[in-house]
Amino acid sequence: MGADVGREPIGIFYANDPEHQRVTGQNVVVDDFLEALLAYGKSTALHLFSDQTALPALGGADGEARAGEGVTIHAVRDVGDVSLAGWHDLTPDVMRCLTVRERQPRRFYPISFSTHNGHAQHAPVGFVLPLLLGSVRECDSVVCVSRSLRTLFEKMLDRSAGVLSRSFGRDVRFRGRLDLIPWGIDTRRFQPRPAAEARARYELPADAFVILYVGRVTPATKGDLMPAMRVVKLLAERHPTRKIVLAIAGSIESPGYDELLFAYAQHLGVDSRAMLLGAIKAEERHAVYACADVFLSLGDWHAEAFGLTPVEAMACGVPQVVSDWDGYRDTVVHGETGFLTPTIWADCGEEIDVHAILRTAHRDLLVGQSLAVDLDACVSQIEALLTNDDLRKRMGEASRARALAEFDWPRIVPRYEALWAELRARAATLAPDRDREGLFSVPIFPTYRHYASDELRAEDVVRLTPAGELLAKGDDVLPLEGRLNVMDDDLLVAIVEMLAAGGGEATLAETIARAGVSPGRATRHVLWLIKYGFCSRRAAG
Repeated sequence: MGADVGREPIGIFYANDPEHQRVTGQNVVVDDFLEALLAYGKSTALHLFSDQTALPALGGADGEARAGEGVTIHAVRDVGDVSLAGWHDLTPDVMRCLTVRERQPRRFYPISFSTHNGHAQHAPVGFVLPLLLGSVRECDSVVCVSRSLRTLFEKMLDRSAGVLSRSFGRDVRFRGRLDLIPWGIDTRRFQPRPAAEARARYELPADAFVILYVGRVTPATKGDLMPAMRVVKLLAERHPTRKIVLAIAGSIESPGYDELLFAYAQHLGVDSRAMLLGAIKAEERHAVYACADVFLSLGDWHAEAFGLTPVEAMACGVPQVVSDWDGYRDTVVHGETGFLTPTIWADCGEEIDVHAILRTAHRDLLVGQSLAVDLDACVSQIEALLTNDDLRKRMGEASRARALAEFDWPRIVPRYEALWAELRARAATLAPDRDREGLFSVPIFPTYRHYASDELRAEDVVRLTPAGELLAKGDDVLPLEGRLNVMDDDLLVAIVEMLAAGGGEATLAETIARAGVSPGRATRHVLWLIKYGFCSRRAAG
């Protein structure tokens, strides 16, 4: 890597999820990624783009400290004004990224995407097809968080490419690359802590053997907890003198599921051994792991590409017992940091696939309910930790060591920056593919221009109205000032003041030249001033 490679301007897109306050793995890790990039990244020209002008994740001291050191926060509307050497999307939205690059002729740069899962219903249409049919190049990368996810995308890309090639009668293939970088963890926050205080906080018995589950409480998009109740029953029968408790920390995302879950626990006679701790705030998430002797997740969601909670438990020195399923097997080391519980599955997809036509959530539920976890093996694995304090201690220490070595953000961030540098070097050898029109970028004006009665042309005269003259003097206000985040209020005022200083009128071409921004941006703001009555238009000729 060259000495100044890290100084190239990198754009990071961050989507403000409407459900951002909801504690999901995606929301948590995206916030953590940004904080880690600010804390440990070497780039001195980092441009963060958001649906809003401020990023919620950057309200802390780290964001404030770096804000004056080459880190700039932009609204998405400003993306055309920044010359980038690379673009990384945390959502990810392939169509958006390709469209932005296609519309920026000043510089050809690489694009990379962080991927969160590989949902069978969402990924093919929203992710895989744009990768195949869009202007993806050899310098573009899909960053996969686990080997399972990378293999999944290879299958999806190969299958879809084959279908499209046969349908179009020409070769369709993925021209980008699939790279492997796991999600990181803040090992300063997630670290071993004394159990007594945590158990008192969550009202868990001090002398119990606590099996902890952390995550969404739903059988559709995480994992069915009812099998765990039977595990507790079998453990209690084998060890009747031990106080064994299953603590469930998470929000109820399937209405009524908690009632069903505890009704089943009562049927099994273990309702007194199960405790629902409720939703845990993101900023308090690290504290709950101190309660645990073992972390348990019999996850069965087919879109779980990584699984953040087992890594959080790992960093806290808590042995993990998880299903041998998708991304879990990339994080938990069987026999070292914990145990992978065997799973069994079979081809019953013909019936399941039909349900995708009706409801995606129902399909997810059917998939999960068709995956069987070896409960006897799970009981034996937890029993080994229950009866062997030395084993539990060794696995806890090995867990902490693995988290530090493999998933600590100071180790993950340099891997991303090295990838970006490699992609930039590859992009430098490629010429922009100007002949390939963007399939997913619908040009608004040429497509819809027939809707309007007339057009505003470069030679037309833009004239201040009486309202515009008042605005130029500061005696009127901009409607929606500071709201909606689509107009640049300063630019609107600047255009009005320029017109006032020039006798109250100028051609559109002259106004654009004086505005000092892109023609499209200036024209859009002139149209807004006409829309709200601050300016009028006189057609040339």
